[in-house]
Amino acid sequence: MPIALPRRVAIVGANRIPFARSNTAYAQLSNKTMLTDTLRGLVEKHHLQGELLGEVVGGAVMKHARDWNMVRECVLSSGLKANTPAFDVQQACGTGLEAAILVANKIALGQIDAGIACGVDTTSDAPVAVNRGLQRALMDLNAAKTTSAKLKHLMRAINPKHLVPELPANAEPRTGCFGLLNNELFFDKAAPKNIITTNTQQKIKIGPNDICYCGSNKKYKKCCGKK
Repeated sequence: MPIALPRRVAIVGANRIPFARSNTAYAQLSNKTMLTDTLRGLVEKHHLQGELLGEVVGGAVMKHARDWNMVRECVLSSGLKANTPAFDVQQACGTGLEAAILVANKIALGQIDAGIACGVDTTSDAPVAVNRGLQRALMDLNAAKTTSAKLKHLMRAINPKHLVPELPANAEPRTGCFGLLNNELFFDKAAPKNIITTNTQQKIKIGPNDICYCGSNKKYKKCCGKK
């Protein structure tokens, strides 16, 4: 069976909204709102109203629970044909690039003829979550079958310590690294904690007053080097 060569792929149009500092011009806007406006602008710019595209791929690193199917919701308000397929992707510091690769690969393989890759992020509308203890109490309250059980879990839910919210974090929970930085560093377990090896196999010693390798922008002695 002959195998066809991949088709050539080209970027033929683009649109974006201007960058702005956190808590300024876009302080009251959500990821969904900003991405919808950007997609709508692209559709109007290139006369795509009512067109059925092969796929729209995009996403955000930090999203609210209500935005679980965000790109699909944005497409429904963009002016494209409503049954245009869309899905979310998520990669720290690389969501838009990963989306572009996914769309380009499908075009190259002949699976679709055209698509849109996109990405959005805001720190002005961070997904602050309810306290884990409150979340579990509410779930148990919902599952309770008897009045006494419901009252028990209700009392758990109104505990004052549950008023402390759960704040989102940019760092990986396990490594403490930010974004793609984790791909650049390799840690030698046999070496001291302040010795790291880069992807070029160069060993670097981190001093106590050097900026920490995890990307926190803190001094090493006050971050990963803290005893």
